[in-house]
Amino acid sequence: MMTAVAGRGHELVPATCSVHIKQLSVQFGTFLALDGVSLSLAPGAVHAVVGQNGAGKTTLARCLMGLQQPSSGSIEFDDEPLALGSVKASKTAGVEMVHQAFSLPPSASVAEAIEFFHPSRTSLRPFRKRDLVSHVKKQLADLGVNIDPAAKISSLPVETLQSLEIGRALISRPRVLLLDEPTAVLAPQDVSALFDRVRAIAASGVTIIIVLHKVQEVFAIADTVTVLRGGVCVAAAQLTASFDERSLSEAIIGSAVPAPSTRSRSRGAPSELLSLQEITTLPKPGDSPLRNVTLTIFDSEILGIAGVEGNGQRSLVESIVGIQSIDSGSMRFLGHDVSGATVTLRRRLGLRVVPFDRLTEGVSTSRTLWENVAVGDLATHRSLFGLVSPRQLRNNARMLLDTWQVRYRDVNQSTGSLSGGNVQRLILARELAAGAKFLVAAHPTRGLDLGATAFVHNTISTLSETASVLLVSADLDELFALSDRIAVLSAGCVSGIFERPFDVQAIGAAMVGQAQISDLAAEIRSFS
Repeated sequence: MMTAVAGRGHELVPATCSVHIKQLSVQFGTFLALDGVSLSLAPGAVHAVVGQNGAGKTTLARCLMGLQQPSSGSIEFDDEPLALGSVKASKTAGVEMVHQAFSLPPSASVAEAIEFFHPSRTSLRPFRKRDLVSHVKKQLADLGVNIDPAAKISSLPVETLQSLEIGRALISRPRVLLLDEPTAVLAPQDVSALFDRVRAIAASGVTIIIVLHKVQEVFAIADTVTVLRGGVCVAAAQLTASFDERSLSEAIIGSAVPAPSTRSRSRGAPSELLSLQEITTLPKPGDSPLRNVTLTIFDSEILGIAGVEGNGQRSLVESIVGIQSIDSGSMRFLGHDVSGATVTLRRRLGLRVVPFDRLTEGVSTSRTLWENVAVGDLATHRSLFGLVSPRQLRNNARMLLDTWQVRYRDVNQSTGSLSGGNVQRLILARELAAGAKFLVAAHPTRGLDLGATAFVHNTISTLSETASVLLVSADLDELFALSDRIAVLSAGCVSGIFERPFDVQAIGAAMVGQAQISDLAAEIRSFS
């Protein structure tokens, strides 16, 4: 969990720093990612930057960090001009950034990762791992971060990684701290702890610039809010209190916010679509193995999966999709035993997936749009004599992307150039193109803006009229709005299955294992 910034030993008390951005523009060809953005940010406060995917939020943060060279404009820290396009200049000025995609190498230990970013060796003395661990332990303790320096990065849960990334940034005693969508990877219970930490950092004098998507989070943490829309600043560092949720949402969207679907319909006699019987999997890093999981998903049903992250969600998804082998138990899909079936065979039967991480598992960011769309065609359909037509694949991709209203310039452009919301639309377009009977959707709206979230919700709700959906989400509001039933995973086991109307307290208790504790207590009382 997150802890306060100040710890024993050194306190984090940097020199305060005001930030002045003047007529900043970033242009890629004919596309303006930022268009004359100007704003001034007071020191020692929390400043939120919001907007839809592709509005320019991350581009602005990258300019401040020196990762992006602006086309025009200037940035000043305390009236001193910042050399643009230079990470070294930004770091020298006191800027640090925590990226949405964690930057610490997963194969390294905590101590090794911290040393990579902040080398402490100043002499030719032999390297001693024990000294490094001791040094990093003291650095983290001074910042109030309680993490074992010898632990492997890959073994840490996501909320601990978030704390470590912030600790890594704070070791250099920054004056300005950039947080790019830090809540996108956190479960709701961890967001509150993150915000407590952010407030403590700001109270110590650091200027915080935090990129957020959810309107509720802006009101929970920010002193001021800047709204970007299409690269243009439509509200510059205005007091958060001058907005309410509706007016801020409309400033972000530019019109009334599309209302996401809320699940409410009667069901006929259900028929079984997918059945898991006593499924057990082998352990894997970062997630609990499944232990005798039995679940049934019915035709035209949305089954939500709730649970604290790392309690078997990934093992469940990968077992159903066919990426991870099951150790024992059986799985039937559309009446077929698919316990040992390949991913390709399951796709041909109609199983599709929106993976946990769209940028590393859903697409190849270095490949073109048409190639990423074509992966679905080639994996699902057999081609004549193994031959394919790139021209036809490009035409198919163009038709799908247009149908799903993906914002793109050309099907030959790199997929990494799309915003997060448009990448998710591409994945949905590919996965639901034809023959989808069952969709596994893992965190389908994580990191998406209001409009993109509403689009995904409506897509899932509409799909459930003709197919079934397994919806894995850390957002209980999302699960409550969309699910017909909710199953809770705890330590790799199904700790409860809930019907509408959902009881948030009962589901919360099942998530942390209190349901089993209560049942055990009741059994003990029955014998006394």
